Amino acid sequence: MVDSRRRANERLLRAEDARQLLAYDPDTGCLTWRVQRGPKCPAGKTAGSLTREGQLRVSIRTRSYLAERLAWLLTHGRWPRGEVRHTNAVRSDNRLVNLFETECS
Repeated sequence: MVDSRRRANERLLRAEDARQLLAYDPDTGCLTWRVQRGPKCPAGKTAGSLTREGQLRVSIRTRSYLAERLAWLLTHGRWPRGEVRHTNAVRSDNRLVNLFETECS
């Protein structure tokens, strides 16, 4: 169920649209907003919030996305086919060298 809901959300956000909204620094793993998202969220502010599981989630147009999946989209121009894992097992470390794609589970 979660996987099908995630895939439905991902079909709604293309790489071009994500690139207009977010900047990704592959060296730090940081996602920042390119546009102002309200009075408390100016352009340049770090995007996302930490979940109980230690992952970063970013809300775009009432949808929630994992930061590592957004990083993959912004870098490769496509959503990952399977899961995105962290080499060092630190789920909030979204540096490109720390991310790898796995097969669908």
